Amino acid sequence: MSATYRECDQRRVSQCLGIDRPDAILRGDLSRRGITFLVDVSGAPANAIRQDATQDLIADPHSQQIWYTNSKTNAEGSLLQLADTLLEEKNEDNECAETVAMSLTGADGIMQKVYVMDSFTSYSPPGCEDDVESELPRNQITVATSAANAGISSKLCTKSRHKGLPPDFYDLVQEMGRVDRLLSAVPGSNKYVVHISLNCYASLFIRCMRVKSPSERRIQLMNIHRVLRFLVTPDECYHTHIERYFEEDSFVSRGDCGDFCSYCKGDIESLTGLFSRKLLISVLTTEVFENGKPPLFKYFMKKLKEHKEAFFHVDHVPNLKMRSLHALCLQLIAKGIVQLDTLEAPKIGTDKFGVKDVVVFLGNGVDDDGVTMPAYSIRSKWKGLTTYD
Repeated sequence: MSATYRECDQRRVSQCLGIDRPDAILRGDLSRRGITFLVDVSGAPANAIRQDATQDLIADPHSQQIWYTNSKTNAEGSLLQLADTLLEEKNEDNECAETVAMSLTGADGIMQKVYVMDSFTSYSPPGCEDDVESELPRNQITVATSAANAGISSKLCTKSRHKGLPPDFYDLVQEMGRVDRLLSAVPGSNKYVVHISLNCYASLFIRCMRVKSPSERRIQLMNIHRVLRFLVTPDECYHTHIERYFEEDSFVSRGDCGDFCSYCKGDIESLTGLFSRKLLISVLTTEVFENGKPPLFKYFMKKLKEHKEAFFHVDHVPNLKMRSLHALCLQLIAKGIVQLDTLEAPKIGTDKFGVKDVVVFLGNGVDDDGVTMPAYSIRSKWKGLTTYD
């Protein structure tokens, strides 16, 4: 059996199960370098997916895609409808046989899961030499939750994307591994894209806060924060970071990937655009956190939107697009300058916890002298962000 697994986690699982280590373990390198790994931040990830997926289908009308989401409702509803619409347009424009989109979630029965997986695995483009009649539909786009992270595979799948934040590094690397299954594609021709917004992060935060077990809740919150830091405030090549994380003691740096991730492309700096650190702090302390009180999540976003002209550099953020504001807020959370939390302790660990229970706090940090102070006062917290003062 082969699997992407950290050695420290394998030891922990064996210990929990009360079993010895497997008789033999062969640990190899993580082979993902040929996959282009991109991060796209916007106020409306579904619209970004529409634009990106449309271009991919124009460039290669017959390749397959997997779209991931953390929401069963999304997978079976709006995101599946979007995939259906794009394929209907593609089929009509290319006058080819009908291809379809199908959903796959943990709520599906075993027979339905097998049906969706088989239809994806057996897919053949209309008119190709391998095209044979089949009772299975031509499943060109599978819209799925993490239920598709194991067992689904196709050599024709070249694009994988996630609407929202992958919950942890295991989900991320599994989703990334759905493309280039033969490890023989031209480097860069396969792509994994994470489409995120501030609202996507808040939704995942709420899901974590509903977890009943305090220890499991802490682990999940730690995992999503680790993934967020990795995606929006990276300090090295995405591929190098993933290799370091999973290969552990056997890790040997191969250098940057060159042009196959958002970090190496320089895209991260353009996500936010140039802003004034001093003016942003002023807006946060006087307009958003009035009298030092933590605002509700929606109020926090509303006030920053109202005052974005005060701290964004208009020449570097054309039309002050919402993607820049969402990216900035995500970076502030990743850096610990602000943080999501709650004042409603009785609702934690229950399904009653919702967006109205989420508040935003100014984070604290420790400076070089060991003094605790507001995180926004510590210059090192702003390292890597595109400030001009």
